[in-house]
Amino acid sequence: METMHQARYAIEQRLALEQSNTNAGGSSTVSSTTAVDEGMRKEATAILTNLKSIMWDNVGVVRTPSKLALAVSELSAMRDEADQLWNNSSSGGCGGAGWEVVALRDAAHSGLAVAESALANRVSGGAHYVVLEESESENNNGNGGGSKSVDSDDEEPLHAVI
Repeated sequence: METMHQARYAIEQRLALEQSNTNAGGSSTVSSTTAVDEGMRKEATAILTNLKSIMWDNVGVVRTPSKLALAVSELSAMRDEADQLWNNSSSGGCGGAGWEVVALRDAAHSGLAVAESALANRVSGGAHYVVLEESESENNNGNGGGSKSVDSDDEEPLHAVI
């Protein structure tokens, strides 16, 4: 936990330094990169908005294997984009790109980890549950796995294992 606080403090210090350089007029290098950094910030914000939508629609409370697989694919591409924005920032990190790029990078890595874990875990438990799709439920009938057959009109969750 202490490491997380140290990392947050370092990020806040870098952002404060960047803000003070911008407010004080800064050097010509800082002002020439401002337009590029602003573009990165806007791109990061747009990607983060899309990431939130994917997480809500495909990795929400009710999950299906096909939506989770789609989310993993899309989130993997977003993670790569986020890493590229992070690596291309003018200061080689959060100092030049701003908190938007940091937030995108962290959210992309976290979102992908959640989606991959949910896809690998076929047992429902807690507040989230996996709804078996018709083709998958036919394969699981009679195998004693505790899953129910799911009709497309009446989708039921798997039973929680506690």
